[in-house]
Amino acid sequence: MFFSSSIFLFFFLPLCLILYFNPFIKNTKYKNVILLIFSIIFYFCNSRKYFWLLCVSILFNYFISIILYKTKYKKTLLFIDIGVNIFILSYFKVLGVGSSISNKLLPTVAPLGLAFYTFQEISYIVDVYRKVIEKPESIFKFALYIFLFPQLISGPIVRYDDIKEQLEKRHYKVNNLNQGISQFIIGLFKKCVIADSMAYCTEQMFLAGSSSICYAWLTAIFLVLYLYYDFSAYSNMAIGLLKIFGFDKIKKNFDYPYAAKSITEFWRKWNISLGTWFNDYVLYPLCNSKIYFKIMGFLKRIFNQKWAFKICNFIVHLVVWILVGLWHGLGINFCYFGIYYFVFLIIEKNFSLIKKLGFLSHIYTLIVICVGTIIFFSFSDPSFSFFKSLFINNNFIDNNVLLLLSGYKYLLLTAIIGAFPITKLFHKFKYYQGLKSFILIIMFIISIYFISASSDTPFIYFNF
Repeated sequence: MFFSSSIFLFFFLPLCLILYFNPFIKNTKYKNVILLIFSIIFYFCNSRKYFWLLCVSILFNYFISIILYKTKYKKTLLFIDIGVNIFILSYFKVLGVGSSISNKLLPTVAPLGLAFYTFQEISYIVDVYRKVIEKPESIFKFALYIFLFPQLISGPIVRYDDIKEQLEKRHYKVNNLNQGISQFIIGLFKKCVIADSMAYCTEQMFLAGSSSICYAWLTAIFLVLYLYYDFSAYSNMAIGLLKIFGFDKIKKNFDYPYAAKSITEFWRKWNISLGTWFNDYVLYPLCNSKIYFKIMGFLKRIFNQKWAFKICNFIVHLVVWILVGLWHGLGINFCYFGIYYFVFLIIEKNFSLIKKLGFLSHIYTLIVICVGTIIFFSFSDPSFSFFKSLFINNNFIDNNVLLLLSGYKYLLLTAIIGAFPITKLFHKFKYYQGLKSFILIIMFIISIYFISASSDTPFIYFNF
């Protein structure tokens, strides 16, 4: 029962909304009870085999937060909690246990949303330790925070401090409701019409291998667009649903990343909640750890302070980016994926040439992203043969390229246009709002047609 499934759109969601907005239920506490019940049902329907794991995880982390708040041994308890959470996450990623999700390009992890809800629980515990959360809330609020079905399975990763006030009191404004519905329809269209249309052909193109350099690069472009539309579609739908339910302060997770002029800017716009999480809960603690200052002191005796600082930062950022890669899976390709982007980020930080390229900086960024995406999807290609074919191939172009372009030209053109902030050009148009409403209705109708005409396709980030 995914967001783009018939049972969710025409049974689960309408029933939830009818009960949630029942005029006899105005108290936020009772609305929260309805949300929690439906969130539990939603997760159970999607991953009943590992439903117990989520429940145990919630109970474990909640009771740790209570003890952490009262005990003197805060740091020890914090390390135990983080260690247990990371062990559970790593255990399932190492096993690569099978699940109901079938995707030949990536490993699968059976407990849906494991990486996302684990990171939320860690952020909660760390915030209790840092006293950002002054006192642990009731287990009911903590359970709702983790279980909340719009963002449970594939994010965005929401901090408790950002959602705390909205768990207690929410404002239901027409404008927020309109924005929520718009976001959900846009996400539904992205998923059902664009991402699902690209899913099968993209997988087949990659797994079939490359017959020419142009074919390899065309495959990379398809993969780049497929990944963006599938993942950002979930974020659009999740944030849209949260706004409909009155959570109007959820930050966006994608901000047209392919319009970036550098890799640094790209990562500020791509999966923003994950980047922020790693920055606040991995990079910041490492840069303020005892071992960091010990290494700094040691390097000062060999180099001057400036170079000691640079080397330390280099090491810390390398560790963080390897972890970012391994968060997606424990394959060697994900490790290379993290290192690959780390190299470009370091280059951009130390050399200002990229900023002076003008329009060519867009081209450079897109090329780097295409190559990085091939590395990302090379879990099933341990020899990286497809990656090599981007640069070395017996043929430069072949008939397969022309066949693909003729068969998917309209889909490809639509996907490329939609990946850039073209709509912002029409905001000043006199009849923009009316036209927008009409377009959204058409998008919804087309999405429903595609849903009825094809089978349910899970979101790709369910694998993580």
